[in-house]
Amino acid sequence: MRGPTPPLPRPPLGSPEDLRHGIINAKPAGAVQLAPFEPTDRLRRIMAHDVENNVPFLAVGLLYVVAGAGGPGPLYAYAAFKAAHHAVYLAGAAHEFRAAAFQAHSFAFAVVVARVLAVL
Repeated sequence: MRGPTPPLPRPPLGSPEDLRHGIINAKPAGAVQLAPFEPTDRLRRIMAHDVENNVPFLAVGLLYVVAGAGGPGPLYAYAAFKAAHHAVYLAGAAHEFRAAAFQAHSFAFAVVVARVLAVL
């Protein structure tokens, strides 16, 4: 049995041209300028997570509203748990808290999907 796959090396997030001397960047700091900065990297991960999850939710949520699949409860629950997930993620809390918030908003999404499928 194999262990977990090691993560792929990530390229620097900055652009190489950021190291050039310019009006705003009068004293470039070198390669340090291109290194990931944890608070910014955390926000990048949150935005990537949103792209993965909010786009399908918006599509299914639109069907939910147009088809009249139910009241606004599951949509509010999704939004509230999503906000909680963001708060936990931004706080840098342990994975267990982040996973619990993720499961909660995923469950709300599953309820929305089930109700849309029941109506269609």
